[in-house]
Amino acid sequence: MLIVRLASTGLTAYEVFVLLQNRPLTPLLHIDGHSIEVTVEDFDADGRPEIAVLYHCGGHSRGFVLFRIDPAGSVSRIPGAELGSDWPLIDWHDFDGDGQLEIRTRDRNWSKVPIMDYVEKVYGWKGTSVQLLSTKDVTPSEGDTRADP
Repeated sequence: MLIVRLASTGLTAYEVFVLLQNRPLTPLLHIDGHSIEVTVEDFDADGRPEIAVLYHCGGHSRGFVLFRIDPAGSVSRIPGAELGSDWPLIDWHDFDGDGQLEIRTRDRNWSKVPIMDYVEKVYGWKGTSVQLLSTKDVTPSEGDTRADP
């Protein structure tokens, strides 16, 4: 049994706790941000869920942290899976059809100002860590039509 609990510790502060069977309630993460979303999914297709924490930490900034639960019930951060984006796009999907979820971020490409476009990065599993799989330049019309404020 797995229970993930959120607690607000102020106007823009959150604590994430995890409760596993036969273990005490354990603090997992403290976030200073505007909002937080916690998802429990099997990202690496090993039959055990991972805990994904997505948070909005600034005007356009988002953060993402992924935790593994090992067979003994210990929870740890997955190497390479602490990601950020300065444009509010971080999502996950099986983008390449291999049965494992990949994580996509989009950042503004500041080298091309005043014509703003974005750099999209896709991260995936390499052994027991998450690593960058691909990078490409994209325009706002490619999948994300939000205008830059």
